[in-house]
Amino acid sequence: METTRVVPDQLSVVLRFTHQREGEDSNGFDAVHSRILETEEQPYSRKLTIGEEWKEVDFGWLTGKTGFVVIQNTEGLRLRVNQSDDEKADTAKRIIRLVAPDVEDNCFNPWLIHPYGGIHAGTPTGRLRIRCQHDTARYTLTVIPR
Repeated sequence: METTRVVPDQLSVVLRFTHQREGEDSNGFDAVHSRILETEEQPYSRKLTIGEEWKEVDFGWLTGKTGFVVIQNTEGLRLRVNQSDDEKADTAKRIIRLVAPDVEDNCFNPWLIHPYGGIHAGTPTGRLRIRCQHDTARYTLTVIPR
């Protein structure tokens, strides 16, 4: 009788960082993380738009079961290849601010997510708030279960 090995759900993250100075070879490293997930829930992913008012980040059906959060500022990705100087300047201002309020609702040291950039974090211990510092910004929120 043949047995089948069941592999549990897992999360693997591989980030490659590369820095290159003009006229020099690049210098880089990888940051790797992997772990078995506690649940078989599906990831929650949404394409959203945020304005200048602070909003709570909605983790969808993974509220209370959040294991990993990725927020990508997708502002400017759909613009034409040869953008005008005004388009480039407008896109550059659409920076997303992300904060984790403390128990007294104070928010310190926001993370800044620039256009084309992103941020990822392990299990949030509480709420997250998000806003755009100029006009609106499109972003993708992906939440991986614990």
